[in-house]
Amino acid sequence: MPVNIYARIRPMLPFEKGQANILVSKGPDLTVIPPPGETFESKIFTFTAISERNTTNVDCFNLVAQKMCDTVLEGYNGVLLAYGQTGCGKTFTMLGKPSEQVVGLIPRALDYLMEHDSAPQLEMAVIEAYSRNVMKIELYDLLHDKNQTGDDWDSKKGSTTLTVKQATKIMLKDGEHGRQVIEKAQSAGHYAPTGKNPFSSRGHCMFLVKVIPKSEGTTITDPSTFIFVDLAGSEGETALTPEFCAAHTQEVVLMRRMEEV
Repeated sequence: MPVNIYARIRPMLPFEKGQANILVSKGPDLTVIPPPGETFESKIFTFTAISERNTTNVDCFNLVAQKMCDTVLEGYNGVLLAYGQTGCGKTFTMLGKPSEQVVGLIPRALDYLMEHDSAPQLEMAVIEAYSRNVMKIELYDLLHDKNQTGDDWDSKKGSTTLTVKQATKIMLKDGEHGRQVIEKAQSAGHYAPTGKNPFSSRGHCMFLVKVIPKSEGTTITDPSTFIFVDLAGSEGETALTPEFCAAHTQEVVLMRRMEEV
């Protein structure tokens, strides 16, 4: 299976006003140029394609996810993951922002798959990997009632041995039901403010969508799986700015620091 790597350039955020623009794109090439005062040399990175600052989630779906959906409908497995620094727009791209009527790639993919002429059934499980200790990474079943505890992280129940077979699975009725399941999973995850993002996903969240083809006569086609991964945002010690530390308790600052390990 081919591996494609896309880049999406987001617009500057309000709190970044006045900062230098260090990204210049031309076709599939993205050039990182040093801002004033820096001495590193410009670097060029080449991607499969680049989405510019004015692109929408609809554009990104058409560019990245639609072809993958078609392949999954043909019986192949697929993996789509979002990687990057915290605050760069991974969750916005993958899940959207319901409060602003922004639909992400995952709910759009569910719509596309369920509206296909072959009318497959979709079954979803959501697992998050989160840890404050690199020696003990716990897996959380985000659709299980035991993890619907909101900000009470200590009440969430993780396991180092959770398997996909053991995870809670929900058969999706339609696109709207799919959105509700996504929001339920998101509300159970580990989200917290960081120095660069006021609502940052702190765990790696995996949405596993099993695509079950509709049986035709005596013909039985094996199901395929489309895995969507919203990775936790990476950030260095510099993200723990004096302003961030002053606005949060020592316990919160320590937790963010431990998550960087």
